Amino acid sequence: MKTRSSFVSNSSSSSFVVHYKDFEYEDKETKFLLTEEEISKLKSQGFRFAWINHPSKLDVLYSMPEKYIIPEHEMSKHDYLSMVINVSCNESDIIAFLVKNNISFIASVHYGHQTVIFHKDSKEIYIYRNFGMEVETYHQNETLDSVLEGWKQWNDSKTPEIAWKVPIDDVLRDYAEENLNEDPE
Repeated sequence: MKTRSSFVSNSSSSSFVVHYKDFEYEDKETKFLLTEEEISKLKSQGFRFAWINHPSKLDVLYSMPEKYIIPEHEMSKHDYLSMVINVSCNESDIIAFLVKNNISFIASVHYGHQTVIFHKDSKEIYIYRNFGMEVETYHQNETLDSVLEGWKQWNDSKTPEIAWKVPIDDVLRDYAEENLNEDPE
């Protein structure tokens, strides 16, 4: 069996955070991380401003939106802001959109089984497997040896691959192939 190294595009739940501004505590200056054009593009994809800095907190956001969603007229009151979105399927659409537009992000994808990070101007995306989450979800009744044996069969190694890099050219090529050469906006 072969393990896919790119992104799962079937039905899943994924959360994306794009940092909008960062507060530098040393010199007390606000650093803006997005241009007005990038903000406009993100809004067109459904991103909203929120007082959230980590994708795992998006579940909290949707349970208490009044606490975390920031109306634009109140943005100046908050030192730290991000633009966020949660998608219930096809996270590859959002990943391809962000990469093509060279917008940094952190995401928790495929039900939290992977963390994906992209830095502006980078040539690669970094993927970190949440091995504990996968064991918790799929292998909780197995022994460690059994889990590692399964991973050995999939990865041809003694331990699971827990982090890897994917060139952004591969991300965009895989997206185009999966979507019949559609181009992310």
